[in-house]
Amino acid sequence: MIDNRTSCGDTLLALSSSEQICSASSLIGVLVAQLLNSEIVNALQSRGKDVPAFVSDNIEGGIERNLSLQRRYEKRVRYKG
Repeated sequence: MIDNRTSCGDTLLALSSSEQICSASSLIGVLVAQLLNSEIVNALQSRGKDVPAFVSDNIEGGIERNLSLQRRYEKRVRYKG
C-alpha cells in the first residue's frame, strides 16, 4: 500500500455550495506511478539492463521501436493502436 497522504474527503476544491470537487488521489496516483517508473528504469539502467519501453511515435525511430516491441511481446501485451 502506498499512502498518498490526501486529506479526508479526497478533494482539492470547495464550491460555494459547500460541495467538494477535484479528487486529489487521482493526481497523486499518477505522480506516484510515474515516479515509480522513473526509479525502476534508473535501477535497471544502472545495472546495464535493457528497458523495453514504448516511446512516443512522434520521435525519430519511435514507430519502428514500438512495432518491434509489439512483435516481441505480442503474447503478453494487448495493443490497441
